[in-house]
Amino acid sequence: MRRYFEKALDNNESRARHALLLFQQLYAVEREARENKLDALQRYELRQEKSRPIMDILGQWIVDEYPKVLPKSIIGKAMHYLAGRYNKLYVYLNDGRLEIDCAATVTT
Repeated sequence: MRRYFEKALDNNESRARHALLLFQQLYAVEREARENKLDALQRYELRQEKSRPIMDILGQWIVDEYPKVLPKSIIGKAMHYLAGRYNKLYVYLNDGRLEIDCAATVTT
């Protein structure tokens, strides 16, 4: 999902940078879990504490901002892509065994 927002930097820098900053924060939590060699339960607990609030901000941001962009614009396509996969991405928060990069491909 990040690469869509990276492509949108020239189209709508402020929105693209906002999304990328939130993604960076999510990856920082994952890096913390790896560096501390957390097991699945500990990773789950860390995600509940740190990643869930970020994901909630990201979800609300999409709800608020997507109607304000042109759907066929680059930022509109990036936001549409994220909105369509947000619930699948959210799944990784509930399972410490899942990696953030693979979560959107998990079917529930």
